[in-house]
Amino acid sequence: MKAVLNFLKKHALTVGLIAATMAIGYIGHLFAQLLIIAISIYLLFTKRFEEFLYYFLFVLIASDNYFLHYAQEAKPIMILLLIAGMIFYRKILYQKSILPYFSLFFVLLSF
Repeated sequence: MKAVLNFLKKHALTVGLIAATMAIGYIGHLFAQLLIIAISIYLLFTKRFEEFLYYFLFVLIASDNYFLHYAQEAKPIMILLLIAGMIFYRKILYQKSILPYFSLFFVLLSF
């Protein structure tokens, strides 16, 4: 229980963004798609790479869900943003994050 609380404290922004995306998704799918893209751009420009990867993982999982299908249309744009982020910010590849361990998983799950 303590580990979960520590994770939520450390990644409160990501959990809040995921909750906001799901809430907006129930109101309107187009708004949710725009929100996903806007949040992704925000996380990359503020250099919050680990949060971006967690959010990307959420979108990949949500795109397979029938009720959260709005993520299916936003997924290709997030893949392009991830590639652009890796080109412009090479630090993503070398910093301690989940990307080196799950990069093959992200590639296979994206298609």
